[in-house]
Amino acid sequence: MGCGLVLGSSALLSLLEGCVSVKVFNTSIQNHLIRIPLSSLSVEEKMKIIRTENLEYDILLVRESDQSFRALLMKCTHNENAVFTDAKGLVCSLHGSTFDLNGEVTNGPALKNLQRYMVSRDGQDLLIHLQ
Repeated sequence: MGCGLVLGSSALLSLLEGCVSVKVFNTSIQNHLIRIPLSSLSVEEKMKIIRTENLEYDILLVRESDQSFRALLMKCTHNENAVFTDAKGLVCSLHGSTFDLNGEVTNGPALKNLQRYMVSRDGQDLLIHLQ
């Protein structure tokens, strides 16, 4: 998502150099919850993109520790453009806004942080609460 943009060759090269490969987990939404089996997350993975056919934008699941995760909507708060991951966080290719892995703005023009969702644990699953 986002790394395959059509831009001038130098702009494309600089974007691709910053892209980070993050695995995608496809799932569905039930009762405003996204369920992710912990077995689908390897210990080495710091981030995973969560994709559902019901949401226009992906969600970035970020591992804070073995037991703690955060979920960020991958939608820029400036002009509602999709953001992509890079080595330092998230980047909007439209106007250059950047966000850290907490979803906080590190460079504008975006003024608001990314939308965060509550993440809880239910047995051997993580739940992302969309409400």
